[in-house]
Amino acid sequence: MRTVENALTGLESVSKSRVNLSRKWVDVEWSGDTPPGLIETIEASGHQAHLSRDDDNIKSEGNSKLLKATAVAGFASSNIMMMSVAVWSGAEADMRLLFHWISAVIAFPTLLYSGRVFFQSAWMALKHRKTNMDVPISVGVCLAFALSLYDTVTGHHAVYFDASVMLLFFLLIGRTLDQWVRNKASDTASAMAKLLPVGVNVIEGKKSVYRSLCDVAVGDTIEVLNGERISLDGQVEAGISSVDTSMVNGESIPAGVQTGNLVLSGMLNLERRLLVRVRATQEDSFLSKTIKSMERASSSRSSYLPLADRMVLYYSPVVHLTALLTFIGWIFYSGDFHQSISAAIAVLIITCPCALALAVPMVQVIAMRRLFKSGILTHDGAALERMNEIDTVIFDKTGTLTFGVPSLVNGNDTSPDVFLIARAIAAHSTHPFSRAIFKYESNPDDAIEIPIVDVTEYPGKGLEAQYLGDTYHLGSTKWLFADTSDAKIDDTSSSVILTKNGELQAQFDFEDLPLPGAAEQVKRLIDTGLNVQLLSGDIKSSVQKTANLIGITNFKAECSPDEKLRIVEDFQEQDHRLLMIGDGLNDVPALSVAHASMAPASGADAGRSAADFLMLDAEKLPVMETMEISRKANMYIRQNFKMAILYNFLALPIAILGFATPLIAAIAMSTSSILVVLNSARLMWRKQP
Repeated sequence: MRTVENALTGLESVSKSRVNLSRKWVDVEWSGDTPPGLIETIEASGHQAHLSRDDDNIKSEGNSKLLKATAVAGFASSNIMMMSVAVWSGAEADMRLLFHWISAVIAFPTLLYSGRVFFQSAWMALKHRKTNMDVPISVGVCLAFALSLYDTVTGHHAVYFDASVMLLFFLLIGRTLDQWVRNKASDTASAMAKLLPVGVNVIEGKKSVYRSLCDVAVGDTIEVLNGERISLDGQVEAGISSVDTSMVNGESIPAGVQTGNLVLSGMLNLERRLLVRVRATQEDSFLSKTIKSMERASSSRSSYLPLADRMVLYYSPVVHLTALLTFIGWIFYSGDFHQSISAAIAVLIITCPCALALAVPMVQVIAMRRLFKSGILTHDGAALERMNEIDTVIFDKTGTLTFGVPSLVNGNDTSPDVFLIARAIAAHSTHPFSRAIFKYESNPDDAIEIPIVDVTEYPGKGLEAQYLGDTYHLGSTKWLFADTSDAKIDDTSSSVILTKNGELQAQFDFEDLPLPGAAEQVKRLIDTGLNVQLLSGDIKSSVQKTANLIGITNFKAECSPDEKLRIVEDFQEQDHRLLMIGDGLNDVPALSVAHASMAPASGADAGRSAADFLMLDAEKLPVMETMEISRKANMYIRQNFKMAILYNFLALPIAILGFATPLIAAIAMSTSSILVVLNSARLMWRKQP
């Protein structure tokens, strides 16, 4: 990251460059009409580059290339190993020589085809006077093959075609898995962009004309039908409806809109056709700005460098230097070129970073499995390490600490006869309040059919129905009573009333109830010394009530996505390691920039894509469980690194002194890998936290 960013910012016209490590891309800002030589500059720093618009095709080609290389190496290594077993079991000299030549014939094209994954990367680094982990791998594999071929021709020494090919095979498996995990890491910006249609119907005179979204100008009138998402910010010019604003502000209760009301892109029209006069172009709309915020946030977290990558900075140069010094030392000591090169190969193989490479992914895979069995899906293995560093936890409210849908809380306060009438009327509407009344199960006799007739729904207001000659209304208090004090009604946005011929029959109150165990989770987090806060786009009264029920003293209501992002970034700048837990579109930028993030699987698509962890059970909030498993995973990762370093500390002198042949080095390397695997498996055997 530093190499690429420094190279680009060194260009005269470039003002800023930011590398996103997880997505493998770089954003560049420059002055002038013509971009400077960006791709040439990146390639001169030792990395291949291409325009991001070609990324899907190149990514697909890369996946196919890795899979084919792995398959070829696996086929070749299995066949060479069969012949090696016969050789090492004491085959006759002529048969042994034949097996050696067959192994050479299989190994040579395999190295050319499967090894290019490492060779190309190593050559690119060396060509620009740099090094990476692929350099010792490439050197060790090539030298092992070359020396084995030489020994096959001369017939004086043992050969190690199996070691070189099998080494490639196992390393390719790791590379393929790594690539698969990277590809699975969703592009959240693309996920959010899919919320917007390609085009929209624009009203021109008395006609509706379909136009591309980018061709719609401020002042145009667009048509938004029932079930469509509003694509541009604007003001309602005609129509009455209800809109789902949960993707914008996290509010679970739909809002009624009519002529003059402002609407934002991302809101979902629930009931009737609306005409909206555009007040912002596509680039300046709420959803587009949120996408830009998310991309900026995603790039900022890429500065995090996992423990394994930090070790790589020092490991590779030390290995190269040690192997070179071993070769030079043996040349001066014995003058035997074969012995010198064999010792150098043994050093490269015995210090091959297989144990180090397994130290992290083995634990992460097992930890992911443990988490999955507990209803937690992990998107990013490195998040297990980040989770262990958390000191601050920020919750969203709706759909995270609460169910995200209104629940009827006073159904039993109404007489069964009146409630059944209300329930029968509510059955004719899809409004969340109506669905909550209809699904309320605390009243018996649900099978009784009420002959409700002539039901009319008034969007944003309520329902009118006829029953046994009487007129019933089920809706908002403001719609049915001009003066709520005379009717002795609590005028709240979370209540509806039932009237009969204008007389009050019942009032139904709704709440977005906290999840079971949410208060206990919050208490455990606070007891461990974490700073717990609540940020929500919901109204203050609702947020305060939930905070009091859950036990959170620090909260902020009516937060926009940019405000949430700013608060999270402020925490990060103060060196806090923050865990963000949210579910809506308005949480996506904050989820992306936070040190670690969690979201319920029932949340918005973009929120699920941005989060490191997904909570699969909608009624469970397993934050502490995730932290405990992450803590144990990091403990085992550090143990693995210590074992791998100790192994190298003990094995390296043996190889340098010439007591280890390449075969013994390969066996020792495999043994260290097995120890790392067994230690990692302890996480699977431990009791569930």
